[in-house]
Amino acid sequence: GGTGMTTYSCTAWNPECISPSRTLNAFPFPEALKARATKKMIALQTERGVTDPDAWIAKPAGSQGYPRVVTTRANRRCLQFVDGAGRNPTYLKTEIFRKPLAQPITLFCVGIAFDDATYLSGIDSRFELFHGYSTMQSPMEDDERAKVSITAHPVVDSSDSDDPGGHCVVTGTSRPGDWHVYTAVFNGKDSRLYVDGALEGMGDSGDGMLDGLTLGTDHRNDFPLGSIIDGTHPGVIAELAVFGSVLPPSDRLWIERDLMTRHG
Repeated sequence: GGTGMTTYSCTAWNPECISPSRTLNAFPFPEALKARATKKMIALQTERGVTDPDAWIAKPAGSQGYPRVVTTRANRRCLQFVDGAGRNPTYLKTEIFRKPLAQPITLFCVGIAFDDATYLSGIDSRFELFHGYSTMQSPMEDDERAKVSITAHPVVDSSDSDDPGGHCVVTGTSRPGDWHVYTAVFNGKDSRLYVDGALEGMGDSGDGMLDGLTLGTDHRNDFPLGSIIDGTHPGVIAELAVFGSVLPPSDRLWIERDLMTRHG
């Protein structure tokens, strides 16, 4: 590299890269970023020593099979988190990382959620991006809680829903029902949530670690993205990226604008 070279760790996927077996494979993200001479994308697990590449292949979980591949209004493929019949929610999981990924972590997600739903989380840990629910109850009882939020947990085991250690890091203002580009920066006391490039709020994510990825539901599978409520369509994810760092504001904005342009 030359002067000004920035090196990032990144693992990501989008439905354009689904193999015939419909597993989700890691790929450089975003494609347009590769063409920039000042950037070099490398596999997260290679630089950080998180795990082997196979652990970054999402696998079907539960009895409902794989999500459906559908086309967005921008004519791009995305995953709708329901089974082939379109009746039951489903989700995907990576393997548990041999070594959890410590903060700082930056997550980019492009998708649409309806009502009380989770885009992604950890495996056993609470490390979530979602619309709606709090750690203690469903927001279906109070629409004011249907806003976008990120949640973290200071320890790996957060299976107890009443565990006060699971706390909301940031609650934003954006509500479900629209396409958004979400950026969740988990960075201790300086954690932030952006929606479409605008700062939604700041908070403290503690010292929680990411132990793997659950896509399309929370770590306890209580609030799936694929839920169909009152006839609404289930939510989808079009792209997802995980960076093992905090990106400079100019690079974060560049990626967000690129994603917004590509996905309309």
